[in-house]
Amino acid sequence: MKRKLVANLILALLVFFIVLSFQVSYSESMSKAVTSKSGVITQLCMIIDGSDSIGSAEWDAIKQGMAEAIETAMPRDGAVELTIVQFGYSPDEGYARTEVPPTVMNSTNHEALANMTLAITQGGVGTPMAHGLYLGWKEISNSPNFDDALYQIINLATDGEPNRRNLNATSDLNGDGYVDQWDDVIAVVDKAVNEGLEELDIEGIGIPDSFRDWFREWIVHPQPGILAPPFLKPGWIRVVADAAEFANTIEQKLLQVIFPEETYRLAVNIVGNGSVSIDPDQAAYVNGTTVEATATPGSCYELDHWELDSIDAGSANPITFAIGGNHTLNAFFTPIEHTLTVNINGSGAVTKNSNQTTYVCSTLVNLTAVPDPGWSFSHWSDDLTSATNPEAIIMDSAKILTAHFTQDQYTLTINVMGSGSVVKNPDQATYLHDTVVELTALPDPGWVFSQWSGDLTSTNSSDNIRVVDNTSVEAQFTEDQIWAPPLPEAAAGAVATVAVTSTITAMSSSLANPAASVGGSLWSRIAAALPDSLQNLLQSYGEEILASKTQGEIEAREIARFMMTPAELLAFATGAVALTFCFSYAIAGATIQILNVVPLVLVTVVATELIYWLTMEAVARSMGICSEYRIWPIGIVMLLVFSLAFRSPFCVAGRSKFKCATPEKRSFGLISLSGPVACLLLGGVFAMLLGLGFEQLGSLGVMVCMTKAAFDLIPTRPMNGKEIFDWNKIVWLMLFLPSVASYLFFIVNF
Repeated sequence: MKRKLVANLILALLVFFIVLSFQVSYSESMSKAVTSKSGVITQLCMIIDGSDSIGSAEWDAIKQGMAEAIETAMPRDGAVELTIVQFGYSPDEGYARTEVPPTVMNSTNHEALANMTLAITQGGVGTPMAHGLYLGWKEISNSPNFDDALYQIINLATDGEPNRRNLNATSDLNGDGYVDQWDDVIAVVDKAVNEGLEELDIEGIGIPDSFRDWFREWIVHPQPGILAPPFLKPGWIRVVADAAEFANTIEQKLLQVIFPEETYRLAVNIVGNGSVSIDPDQAAYVNGTTVEATATPGSCYELDHWELDSIDAGSANPITFAIGGNHTLNAFFTPIEHTLTVNINGSGAVTKNSNQTTYVCSTLVNLTAVPDPGWSFSHWSDDLTSATNPEAIIMDSAKILTAHFTQDQYTLTINVMGSGSVVKNPDQATYLHDTVVELTALPDPGWVFSQWSGDLTSTNSSDNIRVVDNTSVEAQFTEDQIWAPPLPEAAAGAVATVAVTSTITAMSSSLANPAASVGGSLWSRIAAALPDSLQNLLQSYGEEILASKTQGEIEAREIARFMMTPAELLAFATGAVALTFCFSYAIAGATIQILNVVPLVLVTVVATELIYWLTMEAVARSMGICSEYRIWPIGIVMLLVFSLAFRSPFCVAGRSKFKCATPEKRSFGLISLSGPVACLLLGGVFAMLLGLGFEQLGSLGVMVCMTKAAFDLIPTRPMNGKEIFDWNKIVWLMLFLPSVASYLFFIVNF
């Protein structure tokens, strides 16, 4: 007894060390396989029972469970080669068939393998288990990965006992006294183990305990076999109640086959647009496995941060962490935002359809260049090269662009209607926007500026225009209806006329009455130097013309009747003709144009002369004095000569003679005063006509009246100014100064 007890103890210790050595060896090899990153580590052959004892619904459940396990539990990193063999075919069909040939699983074919599994057709005959095991091992051993793979594993799923032989057994291997199909199964397994089979596990679907125990004792490998769960070592058999339980638990079984240690899952979620690659990429991980996650952002996205088990894990990329349980890794990708910087060259602005500083990547931004007044858009530069406006830009990166504006150049066109010219200041071919240009209209002689039209509306001869576009202005000139001699010519003519008149008067007076002549000795000496004929003429002129207006004969007539004598008519007509010609010549500016103005001038001159004569005649007769209008030859000569020379008539053509019983200075002064006063009053009437728009008639009448009044008031004979001056110098001065001032004012201003 003692020796038997010792022997049993030694046997038990031997079994313990054998099991322990298998466990350690398997754990080390599987740990090595799990952490391998390249090449096939495990060859897994799933052998399924497709015999007629399995109904169609059960068969579909088995296939569905296997397909889902392939999708979810099988690694996709090329570490596992999968083969699927079905036994249950007829003898004609070879009893067993390879449904999925040896295929290395990766991320691109796992879905196809699952679909192939779903497409397997059930054999539906007997249970040639030995044929299935034989074919499965054959596929593993003939695979090109057989020599390099670390593990060769068969997983058998069956619902019953073998009932077909393949004649592999030649002896009674299980000691039941028969050489049968059971022995064929044992023979096939033994052969596979001898050739390198690392592990054989069995999934029993509703099998009795006797079958379970037989499989555990004779078929599973390595021995001794165990019942699972728990999955303490390779070489196990697990019994499930039916096909549904098989389908629900096959994933757990495969994890135990491929990852025998306690394993954990890693779920990866993507928020935003991007992807995450896991290294190693496995369906499950053993505790302590180091995993590296690399984020690859999608177009226009960037990694914002990681969350590992709902805890912020930073934004490092890649991120590395150790598996210590089931984990959830979330990768948050956010759209990239790019800045859009718009610069302006020139004067203008740029509007954006969405006025932001930053834009989400790939956003299409519409840009519109808006030039300021006087500027035009030219082109875009920098990150946008175009001359199109509006334009668009895609924000696929940070952008800087410049909108270029150029100043507009505008033309200023001057048109002239009439006769004249326009001076521009500044005088340029083109002008920048908002430039102020001074325009000055210069009428030609005989023309006056009327108005500006077009883009400038004004009557000022000098005015400003602001150029804001291509501009057109017309200067309108009209023939001068308001006539007045130019100041230089008028002054020269007046001075010359007065000087000559004064000289002739002085010399004639010195010859006719040397004692009464002012400065007589000087003028006498000057006159003595003249030829005798000229001296006689001057003496005669002094005696006849310059003597007292009461000397000489006046033709008798009825004092109550306002009728001219033949001598007066001749003098009046001669003077009117002379004045008409001189004023017409001065106004027309050319001899050929005199006839155009003669009618108007003649009417004006006749009216002035007639009113002048009638006024003096009426005043004289009211005093009982006879007066007579006489021709003044010297006056006519000076009128013609100086009008032709200076185009400014300044003289009269006639003179007055009086006859009364008792001459008085006052009477002669009043009579002489009435003529110039009548001219001044008539000039006022013409001035009113000028103001009413009768420009040509009004201006001509004013000049004729002012000329006659101013010249007639010169205080020397034969002008009436001498009589007024001798009578009352203050009255003369009060009348002479306004007359001369009015004459000069009109010339200067018109």
